[in-house]
Amino acid sequence: MANSPIRYAWKRNYTLNRVIPAHSHDFYEFVYYLNANGQTEIDGKKYEFHNGNFCILSPGTKHDEYHIGTSSVLIVGFEIEEAENINFFSNKESSFIANIVEKIEHEISDKKEFYIQMIYNYILEIIIYAKRKIGGYLFKNDSPIDSAISYIDEHYLTNINFNELASRTGYCVDRFRILFKEKLGITPKQYILNKKLLRAKEMLTNTDKMFELISFELGFAHYSRFSLFFKEKTGMNPREYRDTHKK
Repeated sequence: MANSPIRYAWKRNYTLNRVIPAHSHDFYEFVYYLNANGQTEIDGKKYEFHNGNFCILSPGTKHDEYHIGTSSVLIVGFEIEEAENINFFSNKESSFIANIVEKIEHEISDKKEFYIQMIYNYILEIIIYAKRKIGGYLFKNDSPIDSAISYIDEHYLTNINFNELASRTGYCVDRFRILFKEKLGITPKQYILNKKLLRAKEMLTNTDKMFELISFELGFAHYSRFSLFFKEKTGMNPREYRDTHKK
């Protein structure tokens, strides 16, 4: 695989209670747990893995694995030019990922012409899928809470599912709320409402958009709810605020 973006592509069968000591690579690694149960520690954070879970690891990321019982794992080491620095663990099973992994298994087994290029193409599909479908982002080397905050900053105008967001940080939703509040002093919901309030003030002051349109863009089901929320926070309804602050 010299001069190839694929460093290796293996399917490994581990014997009883296999322990893989902490280590890192100078390239990316995709790990898919075909038939496995155990625990991995990635950059100091522990995750439990089961059948159908997978992770994407950045160069230099320290990680280990402890497999309970016998197990089977597919591993691909690879390089990507101008890629972001990412560490990602998915505890969700995905038929899309499972189908791609099955194709990679066939390429590894058959070793037909251009099989390395095919494996690389499949890896790119996995990364794109993870970005688009599994929350639309991959955690960078910030803390999980910092990464969640960054995600909220980009998506606060959408309907964020806190259970899913918490799961992607590796915490249950209650623990996620506690850690979030410890860091910022407010809950995730309050953080989003504060951002919506600032955005509302900006639109009321700097645009001529109709109040109903502003309400819709901010994700409120009805203008009356938006108006009540805005007045509770500012002491004025949206029209009064615009009349007072319009530039």
